[in-house]
Amino acid sequence: MTQQWYLRRNGKESGPGTEEQLRAAFKKRAISLDTELRREDKTEWIKLRDAGILSAEDSNPFISDPLSTAASAAGTEKPMLYRAMFDEKPVYGEKLRRHFPNFAERFIAIAIDGAILFFASLIGVFLPVIGLLLQLVIGFFYFVYFQHQWGYTIGRKVMRMHLETLDGKKPPRSVFLIRYFAGMLSGILFGVGFFMALFDPKMRTLHDHIAGTVVVRD
Repeated sequence: MTQQWYLRRNGKESGPGTEEQLRAAFKKRAISLDTELRREDKTEWIKLRDAGILSAEDSNPFISDPLSTAASAAGTEKPMLYRAMFDEKPVYGEKLRRHFPNFAERFIAIAIDGAILFFASLIGVFLPVIGLLLQLVIGFFYFVYFQHQWGYTIGRKVMRMHLETLDGKKPPRSVFLIRYFAGMLSGILFGVGFFMALFDPKMRTLHDHIAGTVVVRD
C-alpha cells in the first residue's frame, strides 16, 4: 500500500497525499524542501528534505530542472518573482480534505481581476462601436484561455486559490467557458449569484454550481 502523508503550511494541515503527489508538487514549486510533512502513522512533523521521499534527481536542481540550469548559464534565467507568479501552477487533487477561501478572500480576488479587465478594456472608450465586443473577447481570453493554460487568474494567484472540478481535477476548457458565461448570469441577477457563496458550505457561487466547479486554497 502506498504510504500517505500530511503536509502543513502556514499552520494549516492538509492531506493525505501520496509520495508521487508530493514529488510532483515539489517539481512544480508548490512546496519546498522546508515544507513540513507527517506520515499518516506518525505524530512528529519533519521537513520534506528529511523525509526520504525525493530522489537525487528530484532534489538536485541541476538535474531535475535542466531548462532552468541552461537558462541560468545563458544569463536568461527568469526573476524569482516571475517564477513564483507565473511558472508555479496548481496541484490538482493534492489533498482529499480541501480548504475553501472565505467570502472576503473571494471578493478580493474578484476585485483584482475586475480592475485588470477594466483597465484592459479602456480602449473601448475610444472605440465605442466595438467596445462591448472587445470586452467579451478580453474576458474570454482572461477567464477561459489564460486561466485554463495557467491554472489561475491573477486575482486568484495573489490570493493563493485555484479552480477545480468537484472531484479535484483540472477543469477542461469547456468548463471554464461555461463558468465564464454563467458568471455573467450571476452579475445580471443583481449579484445574487455571487452572494450565494455566503450560504454554501463550499463557498460555491451560482456559476460554480452551473459549471460544476469549486474554488479551493492552494
